[in-house]
Amino acid sequence: MMKKVLFICFIIFAVFAIPSFAEAHDIAESVTATAEDFPSKADLFVERDPSGLVLTITAMAVVLTILFTLFIFFTLLGKVMKNLTAGKKKKTQPASVVSGKSSKKPAGDLSNGETIAAIAMALEMYQNDIHDNESTVLTINKVARVYSPWNSKIYNMRPFPYKK
Repeated sequence: MMKKVLFICFIIFAVFAIPSFAEAHDIAESVTATAEDFPSKADLFVERDPSGLVLTITAMAVVLTILFTLFIFFTLLGKVMKNLTAGKKKKTQPASVVSGKSSKKPAGDLSNGETIAAIAMALEMYQNDIHDNESTVLTINKVARVYSPWNSKIYNMRPFPYKK
């Protein structure tokens, strides 16, 4: 591709600037270059950074920068979502909770008879170990399975190689 471009440039240049074809042919041979004449990018990089330290530091900096950016993004996303859900919770709470007046009694108040009865019954059951008496008879029923090659053992085993 490069040779074609150079050739076209050469033709244009030859038509307008060079008076004789012999001179043009000499100039074309001196201008035409191949890919082997130029060093590759890898060779230039090895020449500039023979130990690879710059590449290593650059790669680590890119990775750490991306990780830090993701950390900041997810932290901010978490705060935004927390604020959004907190706003929804405020809207759905009853007026007594929002105003600060609680309709519940303090946790230490045991004036309710149902609470005392429930605690007493739980203690009684725990101390006397009251529970359902279950029978100790085990029943084992064999289940007939329909044949399926998925659970067949014959397909899981390799045939034994016989030597002749």
